[in-house]
Amino acid sequence: MTGATETGSGQSGWDGILADGEMVVWQGKPSRRLRIGRVDMARTGMGLVFVVFAIFWISQTAPTAGSGMARVFSLAGLLFLAIGLYNAGGHLVWRGFKHRFTTYTLSDRRAFIATNLPLQGRRLQSHPIAPDAAVALEDGEPGSVWFAHRHVGHDSGSRRVPVGFENISAPRAVYDLVRLVQRGAA
Repeated sequence: MTGATETGSGQSGWDGILADGEMVVWQGKPSRRLRIGRVDMARTGMGLVFVVFAIFWISQTAPTAGSGMARVFSLAGLLFLAIGLYNAGGHLVWRGFKHRFTTYTLSDRRAFIATNLPLQGRRLQSHPIAPDAAVALEDGEPGSVWFAHRHVGHDSGSRRVPVGFENISAPRAVYDLVRLVQRGAA
């Protein structure tokens, strides 16, 4: 849905969030279509390796798991099984579930990602669209428009994860709107 709405117009849900004079230029939701990229394929393959390893682990240790440490050692295979199942396909299911409860908004100054997940509640991320921000288009139908990064930490350091309007219809049109916001022309 494209259109401009000024904050003073009493638009339900935006009062107190938008700055004075800030206007909504686009709103949308992620597509429900499953989109699998190369990274997803690699992750799924590695997940399947974990699943096979976990099944082997459990089948070899379960007969000897009478009590004590032997049982704990056998049950540790369940952890590998859970990790493997999540990476083999659970991450795709989670992404699709999360997209059901996500709404994207682009104002003439910022990008918003709103989620309302069960048990987590309502969350709103705001990302300023600066003139020097690196904006990237992942074309396709659906596609994505990336405009920020966040760092995800893990044991061996951290990695940059792109942030943006993921899995949207007409990504090129949204990308063009983001570029207009960068130039102050939206």
